[in-house]
Amino acid sequence: MRKITLTEALAELKLLDKKIDKKLRELRSSVLVDYKVGKSQVGSMSRKTEEEIKKEGLSLLQSLTDLIKNKKQLKAKIAETNATTKVTIAGNEYTIVEAIERKRNLENEKQIVDQLTHQYNNVWEQVLTINENAKEEVDRLLESRLSTDSKNQNAKEIEELMKVLLINKEAQIVDPLNVKEMAEKLNEEIEQFEKEVDIALSIVNAKTEIEIDF
Repeated sequence: MRKITLTEALAELKLLDKKIDKKLRELRSSVLVDYKVGKSQVGSMSRKTEEEIKKEGLSLLQSLTDLIKNKKQLKAKIAETNATTKVTIAGNEYTIVEAIERKRNLENEKQIVDQLTHQYNNVWEQVLTINENAKEEVDRLLESRLSTDSKNQNAKEIEELMKVLLINKEAQIVDPLNVKEMAEKLNEEIEQFEKEVDIALSIVNAKTEIEIDF
């Protein structure tokens, strides 16, 4: 048994993948089954004896089997460790696997932020437009009243009436979920997580050790 860090394990995993790919290429170009004609002692395709075909074939298959076995063991050890080892990112505690999974799926969270922001801004623009139009309408009514009813109604009474009209025509945002604040908070969390996640994972991977027997 030997101990290696998760950083070393991840590098070892990549190396195993390369070795397996190489052996698979050798397997594709090898001759494990051949034929011979007449009394020939060698195969017609491989130009090797039966014993040589057997020896080289067994060696290649055993090597490939060992590499695959080692890869399975290493991946299992990494997965087991990632599921239990804790890391703190942006003030929140995650297991390594949770942190990796959140990193992979940050785009989903960003889409939530985008949708919340879009909906709020869209309604806010509509409210502004409605209120601007309402103010312009009330201003026109006020101007008309002041010019035609000045003898029968004083300016203060007319202005008070116009204020009531404006209140009835004004629009207000209905935001029971407080999506603006929600979007800002989530966006801040995402930005902080993105800023810290790679460094935090690098540090914990360099400190955490696993045991392997190959």
